Parts: sequence; structure tokens; C-alpha cells
Amino acid sequence: MMIGAMLPGAISSAQSFTGKTGMIFIDDVAAGSYSGRLIVESGILKKTDIIDVHSPSGRKFTFTIVSLQVEDQDAAEAKPGQYVFAVLHSDADATGADGINEGFLMVPAGWDAGDPDLPTPPTGLAEFTCKLNGIPWSGTGGYNFYLYYPDGVEGIFDGPLLNLAFKAVPIPDNRQFLIYIRDVKEGPAVYNSSENLSVNFSGSEDGKPENSLIFGFDETNSPQTPFTIEITKWTIISPAEVSISGKMIGTLPQSLVFYGDEKKTIQITDGVFSNLKFQVLPSR
Repeated sequence: MMIGAMLPGAISSAQSFTGKTGMIFIDDVAAGSYSGRLIVESGILKKTDIIDVHSPSGRKFTFTIVSLQVEDQDAAEAKPGQYVFAVLHSDADATGADGINEGFLMVPAGWDAGDPDLPTPPTGLAEFTCKLNGIPWSGTGGYNFYLYYPDGVEGIFDGPLLNLAFKAVPIPDNRQFLIYIRDVKEGPAVYNSSENLSVNFSGSEDGKPENSLIFGFDETNSPQTPFTIEITKWTIISPAEVSISGKMIGTLPQSLVFYGDEKKTIQITDGVFSNLKFQVLPSR
């Protein structure tokens, strides 16, 4: 996809939104072309708005929104709670070790914390927090990270299935969770390792890629130590979206199929996620 020169547009208090990035794709760096999901958390995001995106490392990227799709339809603006996909243009290269990625803070270009016409941006990017062996860790989702299949996934599982994943907020921390809850109920419920759950964690205790291991279990090798996920709140937003909150606690054993032969464990405590927006999808 080729994008021409940046579209004209003044930076002004008419831009009034806050949010974060989902997964961003690099379409053509030479042409300054990128695309991906934008998550609006407050205010209204408009086509041709100029946005600043802030990485956890402190790097800032500036983009012009070339086009918007809301719920898979071309649109002039997007509001909180809507599924948004955008084509973006940047005059500067937004790639690199700390390049554009999901979970980055998104605010109007030139945002000033003292501007009374703009909403206060989110205080943090984390959508999941816990302690890994007693050390605090934060994660966030991205494009296709939160999915609910009320009729299951054809050829894989026939019952209701919930898919959620959390990727580390700080970069270059590469740790991430991948979780499936089978036969999920539409409401508060408790799920444990002897039934319903598959939980996998990849990464290291210290967050360094060179020390990465794989931990976890599924229905074929449930751990002897307990693991529990509790759904504390389930809210239907629309036929296409639900909001879910919950807690997570337990111990994950190391998989010996990968990375060495020393059996280690990671203990997860104080795991909390709140008001995550899940796409409701048909069986596929």
C-alpha cells in the first residue's frame, strides 16, 4: 500500500481524544505507510487527525490518519468502544528496536497536559498486572488478543471458547501469556487447571530474551499445583463485543520440550484484568 504526502491539517484543541495502539503493521517505510488498530478510550478520533504515539521507552511518533474503518466500514470518526482500523502516514521512520508497536499511548499531536480542552490521557497502558515469582509485571493486549467464540472454533473445540493474551508493556521485555478458557459461561465463574484451562507463558523471570523459557499446561498435562482464573464481571456491550474482568493465580511448570532440562516453575499471584473488550466471533 502506497501513501502520498501527509495530508494537511492544523493541530488544534479540536482534536480531543485519548487511547492506545493495537498491533501496527509496517506497510512501506520508504513511503511512510503504516496500518493497524487504534483503540479510542475517550473523546472522538477523526480521519485526518494528527496523532502523537508515545512508546514506553520515551520515543514519540507522529502520524496522520489517512483513512479509518469502524466495524469494517469506512468512517469519518471513531468513538470509544468501537473497533477501529486505520491507515497511517509518518514523515519519519517509526521502526527500530523500540519502534511503533501495540499498547502505546495515543494522544492528539502536540498534546499539552495543561490544555483544558483535552481529556486527561490514560494513567497507564497495562491491562493486566500480576507478580511473577513475587516481582511485579504488566501486560497489555493487541489486535486479536481478546476473542470470544460462543459457538466454539470449528475443528478445534465445539463449546464456548475464550481466548486472551497479554504481552509485556515494557520493551524489550518479551514475556507474554496465552490463555484459553473452554466451556466458558457468560457471567461470573471460576475455572481451574483440572478442567477448562490452557495457560502458557513464554519468557524469562528477568525479562531478558536470552533467558527465555516456556511454562504452562493444557488439558493433556494439567499441573499438579493448582491454577485458577476467576471471571468476576461479564458485561454484554453489543452482539459483537463483551467486557470481561477477572483474577488469576497459580503456578506454571516449565515445559521441558523446549529450552533445557532443568524443571523450573513460575508462580503467578495478584493477577488482575479489568474491563477487557472481547470481540464476539462466529465459529470458524
